[in-house]
Amino acid sequence: MKTLEKYKIHSAPVVEADTGNFLGSLDIIDIIAFLVVNTNKSPNWQEKMKEKFALPIIRAMGASNTDPFVPVLLKSPLYDVIKGVLQVEVHRVPVMSPEGELLSILAQSDVAAWFNSRVSKEPELEKLGEKTLGELGMCPRMVISVPRHSTMRQAFAELAINSLSGLAVVNEKGRLLGNISATDFKGFTEENFVEFMETTAGTFVSKQALLVAAKPHTTLREAVKYFVQFQIHRVYIINEDHAPLGVFSMSDLMKVLVK
Repeated sequence: MKTLEKYKIHSAPVVEADTGNFLGSLDIIDIIAFLVVNTNKSPNWQEKMKEKFALPIIRAMGASNTDPFVPVLLKSPLYDVIKGVLQVEVHRVPVMSPEGELLSILAQSDVAAWFNSRVSKEPELEKLGEKTLGELGMCPRMVISVPRHSTMRQAFAELAINSLSGLAVVNEKGRLLGNISATDFKGFTEENFVEFMETTAGTFVSKQALLVAAKPHTTLREAVKYFVQFQIHRVYIINEDHAPLGVFSMSDLMKVLVK
C-alpha cells in the first residue's frame, strides 16, 4: 500500500526476492477484494482486516479476478493489444521482451493519452472524436452507485463485488455527489484504517476538489481530454438534475477504438 501511494501508481509488478523472477502484478483492486470482501459483514471486521495486513502480498494477487496476467511482446501492434486485451476489462498489461524480461507496463491510460495527442492529426480518429457519448451508446445505461450515508467500507465492498474500479455516490434524490475509486483506498494507513472505513461516502466525496461530469452531447474527444487533463478513469454522464444517466470509462474507450 505504501509503495503504491509513494509512486502514485495503481499496480506494481511482483518479483521473487531471491531470483528476481517476475511472478505477476498486484493491483489496488486485488488489495481491496482481499481485505474487504470477506470481512465487511463480520462483527469483528477490524481485527480480521488487521490480520490480513501482515500476510504476504502473494496472497492478494488475483483476489479481484480482474486484470489477469496477460503479457504482450514489445513488437505487438497497438490495435491487437487493445482488441485482444485492453477492451476486455484488463486495465494494464506487462510488455515483455522475447526473452521474458519485463520491459514496461502498458495501461489503458497510456492509450487514452495517445488518442488525445493524435485525435486532431489523423482523419479517422478526428471523425471518431466528434461523435457524442449519446451516439456511442454510453447513455442511458445502468450506473452502480451507493447512497451518501454508506460507509467507505460498504462502498469498497460494493466496488470489489462488482469488479469495478469506481462507483458513484448519490444523495436521496439521486443527484450525483461524487465518485469513489479504487485509488481512494490508498488514502489510509494501518493506523487510521478503522476511522477511514467508517467515514461516510458523502463526507468523503464532499472533500473532493472537483467533480468532472459530462452530458449526452459531450463528444468523445472532450471526454478523453477529461481523462488526460484530470487524470481520471471515468466520466459520469448526467442530466439536467445532475442524476447519472450513464458512465464513460477507459474500458469503454478501448471498445470504441476497435469497433
